[in-house]
Formats: sequence, structure tokens, C-alpha cells
Amino acid sequence: MSTVQIIDVNRIDPNSTINVRRQGVEENVEKVKASIQQHGYWPDQPIIVRPHPDSGSTYDYQNVTGQCRLKACLALELEEIPAFVLELNDDEAIQRSWLENEARGDLTYSAGHIGQKEFISATMEKDTRHKNLLNLLRSTSV
Repeated sequence: MSTVQIIDVNRIDPNSTINVRRQGVEENVEKVKASIQQHGYWPDQPIIVRPHPDSGSTYDYQNVTGQCRLKACLALELEEIPAFVLELNDDEAIQRSWLENEARGDLTYSAGHIGQKEFISATMEKDTRHKNLLNLLRSTSV
């Protein structure tokens, strides 16, 4: 089991392509900001990051879960955030992101569908037997 680390927020890519949440982000960031301003950051609510998969990135970490918490901390100019640093491949990272948001029950149908498509796509991309199904999934509009 990984332990929580305190990480400089500026080392985390705030524009992760892993997070499945696409709608309502700014609204939720505002809610989280208000909560942090009133109560402080909850140390028992760490985000999950992974070492950035792009070796050319200026960031050390890619955000996997806690997009709104990270963006709220950045907006409030907080310097650090508690985080689990996990070694996750793309499939595992997408699954973590989708599962956290799904468990919270606040994904819209569209965002949940995007997350499912991304997880299935990432998984099936490696299997040439499923290329036709993958192309069908990509062609469906959300």
C-alpha cells in the first residue's frame, strides 16, 4: 500500500487526459475552493497521481483522481497537496479515474459514457481482434 505524500502542486499536470470528468469541472472547482477557504484542505482526502508518462513533460506527475481538488488548490495558490503516488499504466489510471467519479455518483451520463469508452478503448487498443469494435465505439457521438 502506498503512503500519502505531500507534493508541490506545481509538479502535477493540471490538464490530465486521464480524468473522465468533462462537464461541471469549473462549477465543482468553485465549490471545492469555497470549502477549502472555509475549512482548509482535508488531509484525509488525498488525490492520486502517477509519474508523468510523457518524459518530455515539464511536470513530474499526471493527475489521476482529484481534478477539482487540484485545480482548487492551484486557484487558491496553495503550495502543496496530499497525494498517493501510484505506478499505474494507462488502463489502470483511466479505470481509477472512472471508478472514483462513478462511486461518487456525480458523473453525468455523457461523462460516464466517455469514461467507459476511454477505458474500453485503452484496453482494446492492444488487441487487434477488437479493432472493428473499437472503431465503432470511437465513431459514436456522446
